Amino acid sequence: MTRNAPIDRAPKISVVMPVMNEERYVRYSIESILSQTFSDFEFIIIDDGSTDGTPEILADYARRDGRIRIIRNNRNMGISRSLNIGIKAARGDYIARMDGDDVNTPDRFEKQAALLDENSDLVVAGAGYQTITADGRPRHAVTEGVERWECDWFSIFRSTILHSIMMYRRETLLQHNVFYDPAFDYAEDVEFAHRLLRHGAALCLSQVMLVRRFHPANTSSRNLQRQRDAARRAATINAHHRFPEIPETEIETLFGFLKPPIGAPATHFHAVIRAMEKTETAFARSHNLDARQRRKMRNHSARWLFAAALNRHGARKAFYALGLVIAGWRYLPNVATEAAGYLQRRLEARPDTVRSLKTTELRCAGATP
Repeated sequence: MTRNAPIDRAPKISVVMPVMNEERYVRYSIESILSQTFSDFEFIIIDDGSTDGTPEILADYARRDGRIRIIRNNRNMGISRSLNIGIKAARGDYIARMDGDDVNTPDRFEKQAALLDENSDLVVAGAGYQTITADGRPRHAVTEGVERWECDWFSIFRSTILHSIMMYRRETLLQHNVFYDPAFDYAEDVEFAHRLLRHGAALCLSQVMLVRRFHPANTSSRNLQRQRDAARRAATINAHHRFPEIPETEIETLFGFLKPPIGAPATHFHAVIRAMEKTETAFARSHNLDARQRRKMRNHSARWLFAAALNRHGARKAFYALGLVIAGWRYLPNVATEAAGYLQRRLEARPDTVRSLKTTELRCAGATP
């Protein structure tokens, strides 16, 4: 029995979800899309050469819901090329990203579409997310970057919004030829967001609307160093573009510290701090930030710098932390402020989001072929 008939017109939203060997989790993702309170969407799933039971699961759902379109790659093409295939097949005003191992809350599409409808200068809408373990145990909730300038500040150092919670305007992509670059696979979301945000603003809703699952098979777990290297390259290119007045060597020093390559040379901490402060000054000037916003910006800087120091191993961790304290004493009050906020945001799971996941799990149990 067909739950919804095929759409014979352009829908409001096109959901684009690449998958490969996701038989364990993909039902949860699909059910969370089909249960959205906003139903005017098409669901484009790109199967990138799965060799497990994923194709059979997708085919079953496509038979039962006409909004689902399955595109199967003849060979594994990678996430960037698969996303581009999905975008080119999309007909909606907005494109909603989704991954095959994540779960949406039912109101995600309704609230993100409303945000884009009400703000014509936005090209990207995001939301908060809840992380869970492979077996569904909650880890922490992330809700940050909820002011426009703040989203733009985040975009310099990382993906502005978690990739699988993004909703963006299809017209902007086509008008400016913004597609995913396979040269940045493993950090394609970061590089894509850098170029997309040259054509408009981003805004992140404060509600948690996605459950992000960490497990040994996903990209973040399997390819951490490749992901870091690609993200560093993308961020460095973007910073050169955004701040031509800052010497390239200083930008490379900053991002080499934040996302270090294997075998990175010893860091000159004063050079790192100097580069961060130049970046802050240039950004604050271009966005006319007031005193409160500048303090908040420095809070984020402090967190990223000290998190990068503490991400080292063994004695290097203490060495980097001490070096930053000596070179970046002006950041110390911000470290205390940001640490308190960081713990408050992350240590508590969101009960409403956990309930949403449990509801989806129960629905999947009843929908399993």
